[in-house]
Amino acid sequence: MTRPRRSSPNHAGRGPTTGVIHCFSSGPQLAEKALALGFYLSFSGIVTFKKAEELRAVARNVPLDRMLVETDAPYLAPMPHRGKRNEPAFVVHTAALLAEFARPGAARARPPDHRQFLPPVRQGHRPSAGPGPA
Repeated sequence: MTRPRRSSPNHAGRGPTTGVIHCFSSGPQLAEKALALGFYLSFSGIVTFKKAEELRAVARNVPLDRMLVETDAPYLAPMPHRGKRNEPAFVVHTAALLAEFARPGAARARPPDHRQFLPPVRQGHRPSAGPGPA
């Protein structure tokens, strides 16, 4: 049995583990639990949909340093492109809506450092490609 990694000042999450909830579209209870465990919440174009007010309410309460924006292309195109094939360029619409929720000082917030998500790569070490052909 493996034990969860403990948080440290250099660790991305604030809880016993870390990760990303891809395409978060749930309610406040799951958001609170995920954040307490050290997860990031990633929002897609769904947050821009007319009937997604509950999701926008959740997003308003997510700390900016724990919020991510994603395209989920080719699915879930944000407004005003809903119903069309999603493209990475459309992520600006999702980001613009989420930026409206920014609190004072948000303009000075730095994006997370990608090294917080990835384990250090040892020089000369290559991850296993898995089992070879049978």
